[in-house]
Amino acid sequence: NKVSSVAAFGNELEAVAYRDHIAQEKQKDIIMCSASESITPTKVSDCDTNCDASVSWTTTLKYVLAAAFLSVSILEFSLWFPFVLPGLTSAAAKTYIPAFFVYDEEHTKFDNTPWTYNTDYLLTIVMSVLAIRCILARGDDDKKNQRSLRLRLCSASLLICYGISTLAGAWAHQHFTSVESLNTIRFRLFWFVC
Repeated sequence: NKVSSVAAFGNELEAVAYRDHIAQEKQKDIIMCSASESITPTKVSDCDTNCDASVSWTTTLKYVLAAAFLSVSILEFSLWFPFVLPGLTSAAAKTYIPAFFVYDEEHTKFDNTPWTYNTDYLLTIVMSVLAIRCILARGDDDKKNQRSLRLRLCSASLLICYGISTLAGAWAHQHFTSVESLNTIRFRLFWFVC
């Protein structure tokens, strides 16, 4: 009698586990477009047509604000961190001298060696090739290609921005070789892009 009740209990557990598994599989096929549309779940393929445009603008704005906050936080950290490293604060004080685009002979050390700008040119070429490969990457399934297009374009955009940055840096390191040239508006523009 105990054996049959244990077996029945085991069968019941298997049935519950199977039902949970089926429910989880069904849940994988469903996604919510936004918190405001939580009443009606929508399939992933329908999400583009059912979500209103304000949701994407709201999400984009959140990402832009988060990126701005993160950028400022990283800048502040990078200006603070070298000065709190034990034993290195005197080196940091000699190395990190704020110039604010006003350079002088005494404090300015600008690396304009071929190793620096050729490395930047090489990075520009690599980023450009990778961006092209991202855009042109395609598989056999047209549906998957269409779904991956946004990710491929975003990845390529990031690589292109980095390529432009390294190109501006390479040009600046190669062509702005005197302190006088570092104090020009043209250098500021290149360095801003870099």
